[in-house]
Amino acid sequence: MLDQLTSTENKVAQDIINSGLINAARSVEQIEQSKVHIDTIEFALEKSGDTTLFTAKDNPHIHLLKTVIKGDLKRVCHLVLSMDEVNKIHEKCLPEKVLQTNSAKSLMMKGAVLTEIDNMLSAAMITKSANRLEVNIHGNVPHLKVVKPENINMVLAQEAEEYACQLHFKAVFHAKELDISPDFVWLLDHDFIHKIKNKNDQ
Repeated sequence: MLDQLTSTENKVAQDIINSGLINAARSVEQIEQSKVHIDTIEFALEKSGDTTLFTAKDNPHIHLLKTVIKGDLKRVCHLVLSMDEVNKIHEKCLPEKVLQTNSAKSLMMKGAVLTEIDNMLSAAMITKSANRLEVNIHGNVPHLKVVKPENINMVLAQEAEEYACQLHFKAVFHAKELDISPDFVWLLDHDFIHKIKNKNDQ
């Protein structure tokens, strides 16, 4: 299926991502309270089962945030953050007294900030995807998992086996006080490809 995509259809897929990232940047601006610029560094649409390096993040404690998409298309969205990026988000969003402790309450607040960030980014990108492909989809509650760097690609590869294809891309959010470069990994069913092909035919 994927090798049958034309260059124009691949461009449709990339345009969906780019417009979603622009929408996501607007959400980050609500946190940053200043203008956010965004660059897309990498983009790939591949068959699940191919040997894939989903992310090259290698510092300790990779944070994997998973959002299951419900509705017309079967999809799972992952947001992959390094420990450095997590610390930047925490420093921007949480008071010093929370940052300096690892009490049960502080850990809960730290996790809640990350899931809220994921929820904002996912919602922004899901909205653009839904509008462009004319489908009814919504995100479930995000789930946070902390994974060792040597295991992160294995974890994603095992989950990818359940889906027809994978879409992974890296983006850089540039802001005055918050520069992060998260990896996004979307696991998709064949319906996503059919929608892109049908959209291109219109």
